[in-house]
Amino acid sequence: MVDQPRALILDNGGGFLKAGLAQAASPISFPNAIMKSKRGRNFIIGSQINNCIDVAGLSYRRACEKGYAVNMDVQRTVWNHTFKQIAPDDDFSATSLVVTEPPFNFPSIQETMDEMVFEDFGFASYFRAPTYRFAAFGMQSAEQPCTAVVETGFSFTHVVPLVLTSSSILPRAVRSAIRRIDVGGKVLTNFLLELVSYRALDLSDEFCVVERMKEDVCFVAPRCATALKSPTLALEYILPDFGAVLKGHVRAPDEIVRTQAVRLATERCWVPETLFAPSAVGIHQMGISDCVSESLSSTHTDLRTLFFSNVVLCGGSARMPGLADRLRADLRRAAPADIPSVNVTLPSDPAAHVWQGAAAFSRAPQFAKSCVTKADYEEHGPSVCAKFTSA
Repeated sequence: MVDQPRALILDNGGGFLKAGLAQAASPISFPNAIMKSKRGRNFIIGSQINNCIDVAGLSYRRACEKGYAVNMDVQRTVWNHTFKQIAPDDDFSATSLVVTEPPFNFPSIQETMDEMVFEDFGFASYFRAPTYRFAAFGMQSAEQPCTAVVETGFSFTHVVPLVLTSSSILPRAVRSAIRRIDVGGKVLTNFLLELVSYRALDLSDEFCVVERMKEDVCFVAPRCATALKSPTLALEYILPDFGAVLKGHVRAPDEIVRTQAVRLATERCWVPETLFAPSAVGIHQMGISDCVSESLSSTHTDLRTLFFSNVVLCGGSARMPGLADRLRADLRRAAPADIPSVNVTLPSDPAAHVWQGAAAFSRAPQFAKSCVTKADYEEHGPSVCAKFTSA
């Protein structure tokens, strides 16, 4: 029996990139961007941000805009740094690469990405697929062949019903039922930044600081109107000065404030409510609950019960406390009366769930046959990668 080549998994998110060898327990995660602090002289590439103490006024040059990799020079630089960190030998002639892409990716981006994989980095073989196919991998069975993936990430939120078929190891999407709303982690962070800058302190240049603030204090309330009246909602958030205080945090009851602090109250649940009411920030689209309900209701009537009973919530923004419970309750109210149960599964690590699904796929016996090899690419050219689009 011939051993499979080692596999490197790259979940190429618009906000954060998750990467690692398939046998790793979890991926490394860092911004998919080149950054620079206003007080620093050097550029910060990808994972270098994890060792950076001073991120004041951090500016980003992102590889992706609106979720799509449009700045290939930045993407190539971030990938190169990532690959050298994971495989210092810089030899990928015996390594398979698995790369995720957003739904409905543009052919021109796909072709450039395929070229980078083989011509710039020289991987032995390669597989590319939309994130939702990996998110559903392993979540289905012969008794439960249907999964509805709700992926709420940095740039947008997608709802994708998928069905497991006998012709492919990865499930296939019901393309007519795919729905998207243009609300993700970036919109939420910018909304919080705007509210705090208007009500308390100008943090318009501190996206990184406010993003951490959002992760520390925001939550999804079962009923936002009730939560806004809660007397326990208000708290103080200590801002970092990158000297005595390196990271922002919620002020402890007996903590002496030695740096700037902001008071947060209604922002804590009003910002995440944007996922359910995008019109609050001028995005005239349906909210996440209505989006999921409409998507699943547009599937075949014989499969609808299976989809409602197997909803998987993933993506970086899915880590927001209370989101899964709120979505489950909303779907139960919106589901037709003949749907016996509604189940929303939140993985233990929603942000890494797609990466973990891709890693599991790379260990499957059918993986090698699903890939395009470098020899295939050199013989047939970029057209050989069209099999990924039709898969």
